[in-house]
Amino acid sequence: MERFRTGILLVALFLGLSCRSSDPRKEDTPASHGKGEPKGPGTAIAANFSHATVAVDTVVITDSLRYTAYLYVTKVSPGDRLPSLAEPGAHIAASPVYMRSAGGKVDIAAERNSGLFALRRAKAGDTLEVTVSLLSDGSWSLVGAGKR
Repeated sequence: MERFRTGILLVALFLGLSCRSSDPRKEDTPASHGKGEPKGPGTAIAANFSHATVAVDTVVITDSLRYTAYLYVTKVSPGDRLPSLAEPGAHIAASPVYMRSAGGKVDIAAERNSGLFALRRAKAGDTLEVTVSLLSDGSWSLVGAGKR
C-alpha cells in the first residue's frame, strides 16, 4: 500500500512539473503577445496621453487639491505616434495628477497645474481641452486642462 501511495505521489509530481504552459525563462510581457519582441536598446515605453475636447458633466471636490471630474468626450485629437485611448462619446471620470516641486509638494505656480486647478471650478456643460492618461487599473488621470 505504501508503494502505491509513493507511486501515485511521484506520478502527480511528474505531471505537475511537466504541465507548464510556458517557458519560465521568457517574460510574460505585452510585447510577447503578438506585438513582436522588443527590438533592443532603442525600445522605449511611450506614454498613453490622449488629447481631447470634453464637456463637463460634474466635478466632485474631495479636498483642497483632489477632485474627480466626470467628463463626456466630444472629440479626440490624433496623437504623435499612438492612437488615442479616449474615444468620442465616452464618459470618463478623471482625477488630476499635479506637477510637484523638488520638495514633493504640489507646485501651485506651475503652468500645467493652473489648468488643473481651474477645472475644479468648471460647471456642467463647460467645454475644455484636456490631456488624460489611462492608468493600468483602468482609471483616468488628468494631466492637463485648459479652456477651449
